[in-house]
This record gives sequence, C-alpha cells and structure tokens, in this order.
Amino acid sequence: MESGKPIGEMLKACRERAGLSQRELSEKLHVDRSVVAKVEAGIVKQPSYALVKEWARITNGQEIVGLDISGGKDGWTKLRALEQVVGQMKSALDVVQFMRRRKERANHVKQM
Repeated sequence: MESGKPIGEMLKACRERAGLSQRELSEKLHVDRSVVAKVEAGIVKQPSYALVKEWARITNGQEIVGLDISGGKDGWTKLRALEQVVGQMKSALDVVQFMRRRKERANHVKQM
C-alpha cells in the first residue's frame, strides 16, 4: 500500500497529532531538534528505519510503520518481517546459550 505522501509529512502529522513540539520530540528521540526539522521538511528523504519506528512509537503513530514509505514495493513490510526473523534468531540463540550454561553447570556439579 503506497501512501502517496513523503515520509516527512506523515511523521510531522504524527508529531502534531500527539501534541508534541519539534523540541519535545527531539528530546524523546535523543536527537538534535534540527534532525526532526530536516526529516519533516523532506531534507532527509530516507530517515533510518530505527528513527521512524521510534518516532512512530513515541507519537503513537505505529500505523505508518506498516505503510510502504521506503520507496520500494512493500519496503516497510519487508523490514518488519526481517526484524521479526532477527528477533526469532535472537530468541533461539538465547535458548542455546541457556542450554549451554545449564550443561556447564551440570558438568560442574558432576565434577564435585
């Protein structure tokens, strides 16, 4: 689904809908106010996915993250899918590390 609006306009609308000034939002994002202004003005045409996602979370505009606003077909959808895969891989690695520690503890107890 293509939005037809530049990302900066959509993010600005989210900020305004949340009742935040550029300064207030920049403080919550931990970026300089000029970053917010440049994104909204379209000077930064492709802000990072992490910035857009956090902006959307802070302004309660998560619906924009699912839109195709990256320039490619289903760009944000693909990024979100990739993020889920990475999250699943991290969870699997956490389980592997847990099992390894558990095995190491069991071996340590046997040696005592």
